[in-house]
Amino acid sequence: MTSRPKRSMLEVRNDLLYRLRWNVFGPLDEIEIRTGPWDQTTDVPLFGHPLAKESIAVPPVSRIDKLCIAECLDRVDYRMEEAYQYKPPPPLTIHNEDGSAISIGQFVTEAHAYLNLHAEALKDAKGRLYGIPGETDPITGICTIVDHYLPPSTRLFFKRVDAVQIGEINQFSVSVFAEGEMFITAEDFWDRQLVGVRFCPDPYRYTSGRWLRDDALEQESRLIHFDFDALCRRVLALCPGASSITSYEKKEGGFNRVFIFHTDNAKRIVAGLSFAFAGLARMTTSSEVATIQYSETNVPIPKILDWSDDASNAIGSEYIIMEHASGIPLHERWPTMDVSDQIRCIETICQKLKEIVDLNFPAYGSLYFAETPHIPTTSKLLLNRKYYHDIKPSQGPWLNINDYSDGLIDTGISRIPPAESISKRPRYQGSIDTHKKLLNYGRAMIKEMAKSPQIQNIASPMMFHPDLHKRNIFVSDEDPTVVSAIIDWQSTSIEPAFWYADSTPDFAQPILDPSGEDRIEPKSEACAKAYDYCVQFLAPKLFAARSTDEDYLRPFRYCYRTWEDGAVAFRE
Repeated sequence: MTSRPKRSMLEVRNDLLYRLRWNVFGPLDEIEIRTGPWDQTTDVPLFGHPLAKESIAVPPVSRIDKLCIAECLDRVDYRMEEAYQYKPPPPLTIHNEDGSAISIGQFVTEAHAYLNLHAEALKDAKGRLYGIPGETDPITGICTIVDHYLPPSTRLFFKRVDAVQIGEINQFSVSVFAEGEMFITAEDFWDRQLVGVRFCPDPYRYTSGRWLRDDALEQESRLIHFDFDALCRRVLALCPGASSITSYEKKEGGFNRVFIFHTDNAKRIVAGLSFAFAGLARMTTSSEVATIQYSETNVPIPKILDWSDDASNAIGSEYIIMEHASGIPLHERWPTMDVSDQIRCIETICQKLKEIVDLNFPAYGSLYFAETPHIPTTSKLLLNRKYYHDIKPSQGPWLNINDYSDGLIDTGISRIPPAESISKRPRYQGSIDTHKKLLNYGRAMIKEMAKSPQIQNIASPMMFHPDLHKRNIFVSDEDPTVVSAIIDWQSTSIEPAFWYADSTPDFAQPILDPSGEDRIEPKSEACAKAYDYCVQFLAPKLFAARSTDEDYLRPFRYCYRTWEDGAVAFRE
């Protein structure tokens, strides 16, 4: 059996490439480069400038086996049979047979010719993503997309290069920006490119991986437009004694991007910005802050230094700036802890969260400040779109489990798009009519189930951490059984207790014994039992829910996401 070739990332000099003003269909000799990443000095011709002789990658490479166009690669649907798949332009090979490093100037020259050779394929691929704006809603300020094509006069500019090494093969892909894309002008695009070179990694774009399906949409959904310099200035203003930021780390979450700033006085400050699809504008940020402030019991949560739920601020985005959690992440200490310390740590975590679980609430929903503005019914969500042509928004709060169940069904219906907007879907997806009939039938069934004592007894409104895993828990450097912080409270909400029944933290999940025998590894088994024991005595309403047959709760778990999962999951 042959092993898969090793796959690793190559470091491309995007810190220099971001300075380029490269019209991919313009004359080669008109390509310019900015003389410095921060200063607003001059743009000079690339060729003849010393930076043109810099290596394209670190470490240097003398061969690029495959140079491709990223937008064309994104069109390939790997779910289809190969014979019916879109065929992107054949890749270009750049090879210096004398072993010399491929320079930026050489790369730009050959890539420029390659892009022009396949200009029509590039324009066609870009046109499928380019949104033609319609009218702007006077109330929400949101501009809808009415069509997708690339206007003939649109200029395309170089955006970035991504590279990967698969075995011995070096594969590079070039991405371009279309003038007016995401309503961004060319000048704004240059400014954003330049800010991106001040610190690496790129603060605006998702850089932690790619998607085999809908990569362009996934990347676009995680693109955050804001003033990174303004964020840095705000962080410094909140850190007395600091005069500069020495470096920063970027952490990509499922629904947000987090920056850990290191200052010249040895402090660390954390700033979090949500992705557009994390929730409604303003509501997601304000709810997270309200939840953290409401939860200031004995649960150790880093202090919020500043926040804004208004993207019209100087930074240009909603944000939360916090102190860095004290201690070290539990996932770093867990492997070296003995089982007795692991069990004591689990007991401490459950004791801390007991105060949250014991809070009583009169309804289901999310927490907000009293002055939070009315929840809008539309938002610029690139993923998880909702449609209200058949049903009104159901946004809570819900005073009883019957109304809550109605809200789940309403959410499921709101995710079914109009017939004319449907692209080809897998057979298991089910038709629009199938989903509507299924959800209407399911509404009556779930409402009857909600009346039963089995559901009523495990449906009390409860708040719990939405992502309780080792990476979100910090412990003391000296004693790992002392919990110093629990972070990432985004999307925390008040749900029926049974909503959390199937959620088991990674520190309490049994794992197979690595010896290869068909048994559970003893330490993980002990931790799983310890967690169940702690939940039973410290959070009895959660324990009652966890003791309920999972199949009995399936209708509640799947009814609101049938369009995403397919009709079968809910029907069965």
